[in-house]
Order: sequence, then structure tokens, then C-alpha cells
Amino acid sequence: MAPHGKLSLQWLGDTLTAYISAPMNDEGARLIAEEIRREVNSKGLIRWKRLLVFSPNALGGPEVCRIAKANNEWCFQNGCTAGAIVISSAPQRFLYGKCTLNYKFFKSKHDGLLWLRSQ
Repeated sequence: MAPHGKLSLQWLGDTLTAYISAPMNDEGARLIAEEIRREVNSKGLIRWKRLLVFSPNALGGPEVCRIAKANNEWCFQNGCTAGAIVISSAPQRFLYGKCTLNYKFFKSKHDGLLWLRSQ
């Protein structure tokens, strides 16, 4: 199956912002995880932070959620010290589930960035 899902990455200092839009399938989620890993490795930071911004229609099934959670763990194993996740819909929040890493959920990008600055 062809990959579905869109990713845009942007660094602001030591914070990587990942904008994720469009519905995702398993293949798309894997490609997004690989692209994030390449970007982090190319930057070469020892410590960094992460802001994930999901559009309201960026949904995926259980396997997509498993891939996303595995990517979160990879990020923390590779220098990420804090993560803010911006999710605007209840189904996304339910699918993403709980996170035991230093992540926090927000409804706005602004609030997520403010929290990251305090970390």
C-alpha cells in the first residue's frame, strides 16, 4: 500500500517541531518516524526538545499509534528531554493514549511551547 500522512519539520533553537497532517497508514507512520530520526541524527544535538502538532484529521489505527509511541521512546533514548503534543480532537487523544515519558498534551501550540521552555 502507498504511504499516507504528511510531515513538516522545523527547528527553533533546540526544539524540533513536527507538524503532522492528513490521515496516516502504517507505511506513512514508518516513513514519518524514519524522517524524524534522520533529522535528529543530522542535527547532532546532545539534548533537545520536541513539539508534535497533529492536525485534526491526522488519525491512524492501532499500528500507527504503536509506531508513534516507539518513535517517542527512540527520541528519549537519543537526547530528547521533553515533548509537548498538540492534539485537538478527542479521538486523537484516545488513540494516542497515556505516555510515561516527559511528555504533556496540549490543545494549542502556544501552550506547548511555553511548557517546553520551562523544561
